[in-house]
Amino acid sequence: MRATGIIRRVDVLGRVVVPKEIRKVLKIDEGDPLEIFTDKDGIILKKYSPITNMDGLADDVCKALARQTAKCVYVTDKDSFVAASGNCPKQAVFSGISSEIYKLIVNKQTVISSYDEGGAPLPLSDGEPCDFTNQLVMPVIANDEGVGCIIIGDKSKENKISSNDIELVSFACEVLASRY
Repeated sequence: MRATGIIRRVDVLGRVVVPKEIRKVLKIDEGDPLEIFTDKDGIILKKYSPITNMDGLADDVCKALARQTAKCVYVTDKDSFVAASGNCPKQAVFSGISSEIYKLIVNKQTVISSYDEGGAPLPLSDGEPCDFTNQLVMPVIANDEGVGCIIIGDKSKENKISSNDIELVSFACEVLASRY
């Protein structure tokens, strides 16, 4: 743990305000669930991610999509990559997602980029260029809120995003959302 130098008082209802600066840095939005941990010295608040806590479902979804699409597949929550499968860099798993992908999740937008159509793939992490030539980013929407996304992509110009890929990813997003 590291000290922030910020002190807050507990009000009569037992509430403590998490400062705006900390919420912004940690991408904690109004209504986001926080998990509460205790240790002998205090309380730890951690942003809760149901997608991460789905008992291997994200990994299973990744593996199945990678087999069916022959593409690299990632599953994310609103902050980081939680699973990866296929011929893709594994170092992204458990690293932070890019601000562009975060915005798509929050705005519940799907994006398809194709080399043939001049579309540039979205970076997976901030400051890291993406070398996919074809990419699909589709949000997982649960309770009318973007809670994560599935990303599929490929480096070859020939392995384009097909309508079958879109249907498979859409179905996988529904499965993840149903467990939310």
